Amino acid sequence: MGDGDSIQFFPQKKLKKDEAALQRIEAAFLPTGDKDVQVVRGFSMYPSDNANFKRGAGVCALKHKKIVGYYMDRIHTSKDTVLDEANIALLRDGALRYIAGSD
Repeated sequence: MGDGDSIQFFPQKKLKKDEAALQRIEAAFLPTGDKDVQVVRGFSMYPSDNANFKRGAGVCALKHKKIVGYYMDRIHTSKDTVLDEANIALLRDGALRYIAGSD
């Protein structure tokens, strides 16, 4: 989450089938400044800890280049030392909105 301006949610298969839940995520986690937020609905795979949760979603911050597309370049390397506090604030604020809107 520390390095990238595109915050992306990669929902598991069961969560992708729940359009209302995906819309709640989009309503809670809002773009801000130069940060955009995307809930990936099409084919996607984000192999991480979220795989253990049937209705979970992987969340990451990605960089983007026109020719390359979305990518991570420092994760799990010695250069993985960047923490963009705006990413953390976006997630914190979104989580609070999500919780406040839940029944």
